[in-house]
Amino acid sequence: MAFTKREQILIERFKRSGRAIDQEKLDAPFGVLVRPLASVGLDAGKFALWFEEEIWAAIKRIGLTPPIRRVMISPHIIDPTTIEPVTSIRPSDEVSFKRKENAIFVAIEIDYSIWFHSSDESKLALIYKNIKQSLLLIPKKYVGDSDREMLLNVTEEVYTKLRSRLTH
Repeated sequence: MAFTKREQILIERFKRSGRAIDQEKLDAPFGVLVRPLASVGLDAGKFALWFEEEIWAAIKRIGLTPPIRRVMISPHIIDPTTIEPVTSIRPSDEVSFKRKENAIFVAIEIDYSIWFHSSDESKLALIYKNIKQSLLLIPKKYVGDSDREMLLNVTEEVYTKLRSRLTH
């Protein structure tokens, strides 16, 4: 796969950070990314990564290939006390198609105070609900009904697996 100059620079920066690049994921015809935008110290990343890894494995297993290349889900968990109310930089819920990447981006807020006071099991449930809501918001022209149903089923199976892993 040929990368743009900008993509090559980003890949090199990523490599220098010491993290591994999963070439199989980069080359996959379709994938789901779960990348939270969260206030510092909220530990949302681990739950998102668990979902992302398990969803990727399931997509690979079933060979799902909708018309788009990627779905990026971004749960937003922002402490409202860290932003200015007048010039709010707080991201709003959104669904947008990124033509250059052939990807759909979905961002839905998770209430900060609920997240902050939740147990790990409840946080896992909040991420699951956010992913499910996000998949339901994607327009049909990007993910058809049958593909959406498969993604929702995969997400539910992953949630059941992760919940079991968390409680044992």
